[in-house]
Amino acid sequence: MKTIKDRKYSFEHTKLRILQRYNIQITQDHYDYFCHMIKNNIGVTLISEEEQKGDIQKIYDLKHDIDPKIRVVWSEVRQCITTALRRN
Repeated sequence: MKTIKDRKYSFEHTKLRILQRYNIQITQDHYDYFCHMIKNNIGVTLISEEEQKGDIQKIYDLKHDIDPKIRVVWSEVRQCITTALRRN
């Protein structure tokens, strides 16, 4: 059965990845604020951009009151964060 990858799925997946990779727990409000930061170019640094299967995915570092900065993947099609990555 195929998983429907909507905003709710993206939040749950991102929440799990941030916990695993940064040991930080986020709420829906945090996630919504992070998405707002990217949409409005507030406190974010674009790292890279590529097209995958008709979607433009961008990797951002989020500047927040946390250290290290969180690195996330943004989907232009879904208009939300889809996962968190480890920083090198």
